[in-house]
Amino acid sequence: MFVLTASREADLSAPNAATPFPTLRTPEPYPPPVHPESMTIPSIARALAAGETSAETLVREALARIRASDDTIHAFLALHEDRALERAQAIDAQIAAGKSPETIGPLAGVPVALKDNICLAHGSTSCASKYLAEFESPYTATAAERLENAGAVV
Repeated sequence: MFVLTASREADLSAPNAATPFPTLRTPEPYPPPVHPESMTIPSIARALAAGETSAETLVREALARIRASDDTIHAFLALHEDRALERAQAIDAQIAAGKSPETIGPLAGVPVALKDNICLAHGSTSCASKYLAEFESPYTATAAERLENAGAVV
């Protein structure tokens, strides 16, 4: 959204005064919008620490973006929304209890998507194969464990 304002540089009372030039300025939104796709990991950490956003808000925005675009791009085979929201709420509860995002982990509250060939103990791991469509992994891969241990919302 932009607001159109007139420049005050011209003297409007002079007989042949130049017409004021319109300028565009972006108003400061309150609260600031959250766009996880345009945020860096350090900016997410700063926003969480400052209370400008929450891990749950970041996850909800990421999920909304996935739902809005996945019909076109078909990038996701499965979403574990409930688990992601529970994890984000747990991180928010730790922050509300006074724990800083840095002590939770370097990826605290960061929504992360994994390729379907990384095993998770919850949900299926099909590798986009019909042959493996029903495969339920009995374990979580080390890469996914490390992401979660670092505070990421997988």
